[in-house]
Amino acid sequence: MAPRAAMALAEADLVIAESEAGARAALAVAGRLVAALGGKPRRLGHEPSITVCGEAEAASAAPRLAAAIAAGRTGKAVLISDAGTPAVSDPGCHVVRECLDAGVAVSPIPGPSAVVAALSASGEGSFEGFAFWGWVPQRRARKLGWFQQLRGEHRPVVVLDSPRRVADSLVAAAEALSPPGAERRVVVCRELTKRHEQVLPFPSVAAAAQWAEQAPVKGEVTLVFGALPRAAEASEAPASSERERCEAVTLEDWQEAAAVLRSKGVDPAEAMAALPTPLRPAGMSRGELLAAMAEHATR
Repeated sequence: MAPRAAMALAEADLVIAESEAGARAALAVAGRLVAALGGKPRRLGHEPSITVCGEAEAASAAPRLAAAIAAGRTGKAVLISDAGTPAVSDPGCHVVRECLDAGVAVSPIPGPSAVVAALSASGEGSFEGFAFWGWVPQRRARKLGWFQQLRGEHRPVVVLDSPRRVADSLVAAAEALSPPGAERRVVVCRELTKRHEQVLPFPSVAAAAQWAEQAPVKGEVTLVFGALPRAAEASEAPASSERERCEAVTLEDWQEAAAVLRSKGVDPAEAMAALPTPLRPAGMSRGELLAAMAEHATR
């Protein structure tokens, strides 16, 4: 815990947390740290009130909490999370948003960040940036679709996962990306900044999945999927460029082309039939396009 965070908790009148147990544990750690730093202990008899604002209640409770804080009824309020940075892939974001909208001054007190720490240790912190996708979905069916989106993301991607589910997540990722996406490098980071910290690089998602299935994983996990290899990125580019060109063709483009074809004695319908993939405007069938072109020709 950062010293500033400990001091804030020691001075808090209200602690907003995901769970009461997590709040009491954080307050105990903060008290010991403040004492060790020579700070003033919490005034005698003063204990902050604790409001539980987890995922189930955050969206509905946030407006009420923000209104109370803005009106000065709560005293000094501190928002914490059970794990990770508060309000980042965390239900606390609802409270922060409502407080800002209510005119409450919000001050971040950053501590260790699993996302930035994992990216730094992974060797994937390129100049092209990265994407943070938050927590991996719990259900297998959702995981497959979620990981398939990695095919279209060339930047490194950082995700968070539970030690109980990470093996299944990596298996799902390997299945969703193979072939050839299973060759995408992945770095498994666990217990970052703690005593049992590990940073484990794997040449492919499949290799990481095999490791996770064989060795039970303990501690919170951060996964860094490496940048898409240049060869794979290049193979994706032509198809992507073709789709973009198709989407860029408008009805007006076709009408102009049809006029040129007719002036040269070529039937536009025959020219369209000769194309392996007609470049039709989005949402138009071949018949609709031919009808629109014919109507334009009679004007």
